[in-house]
Amino acid sequence: RKLVRSNVKGFRLVWAGYALIMLNLIVGSLFHGTMLPEEWKHSFLYEVGFLTGYVGQTIGLLLVPLGIYQVMRFLMPRLNQSESLYEELVHSINGIVYEVDTRDFRFTFVSNKCHQVLGYTPKQWLRNITWEKLIHPGDLNRVIEYCVAATRERRNHSIEFRALCADGRVVWLRDVATVIVEPDQSVKLRGVLLDITERKSAELALEESEKRYQMLFDSSPLPMWVFDLESLAFLAVNKAAINHYGYSRDKFLAMTIKDIRPSEEAQALIEDIVRAKGGESHHRELWKHRKKDGTLIDVEITAHSIDFGGRRARLVLANDVTERLQAAQALQES
Repeated sequence: RKLVRSNVKGFRLVWAGYALIMLNLIVGSLFHGTMLPEEWKHSFLYEVGFLTGYVGQTIGLLLVPLGIYQVMRFLMPRLNQSESLYEELVHSINGIVYEVDTRDFRFTFVSNKCHQVLGYTPKQWLRNITWEKLIHPGDLNRVIEYCVAATRERRNHSIEFRALCADGRVVWLRDVATVIVEPDQSVKLRGVLLDITERKSAELALEESEKRYQMLFDSSPLPMWVFDLESLAFLAVNKAAINHYGYSRDKFLAMTIKDIRPSEEAQALIEDIVRAKGGESHHRELWKHRKKDGTLIDVEITAHSIDFGGRRARLVLANDVTERLQAAQALQES
């Protein structure tokens, strides 16, 4: 309210000053114009009018800057406060805020966060750091080509890459950039570099773990597969299953687990699936399976429920014990 009252007071002074100046112009045009009789120009009224106009002009010229000063006296602290608040917000963002001149792609501004993330002070960054020095050599060409092309198309963009710290460490950054076209048609990039090292390390560890499990799955000497608990379709099979059952990988993936079960076990299979949906694991259960050539075999099944690409699935290991059971039966009969 104080600011509003001050501004109103200041503007009133400005307008009062302008009004007096305009009044002086009007009075001057009357008293110095040719419309007045010549004898009036030497009268007392003429002298009073001339003096009034002179004083009004002087007061008006004083009131205008006084009004402007009154307004600016209260606006400037607010402007400085807004600038300080903006600066605090920029430097408090959990990422490196930057601005780049696209004529040479050099940094023209960088926030204080660069010291915490990469070990450079803003002064060191603006003096020494270029994109070529920042980006890991293994990612440099990919990032530069993508960002330059997006900037030329004046398209906002985002990309992830490895960056080199002042102490030689490697961190992962995500660059989120906005293309700014200035009134003079010059183009700038304003963006933020986010430290995604923890997330990226977790992703890479997960990928490595998946590769190891995939290797164990593929290299297992016993048949293994994954099937969908809802559709019962095969989702993955290993080489041992392909070799032992006689189906190609593509054929397997077009089948369901019902296709390798004899019809007399259909009801038992349904009951087994119900138990599996309840989270029950199987350890060395004995089932009969049918190969591609029609041969029935006895298998010990070990199965566990897993998440497979967002789908409820079952991981199965099958151990053919047909020969072992036949040998045991023959020994018993003898």
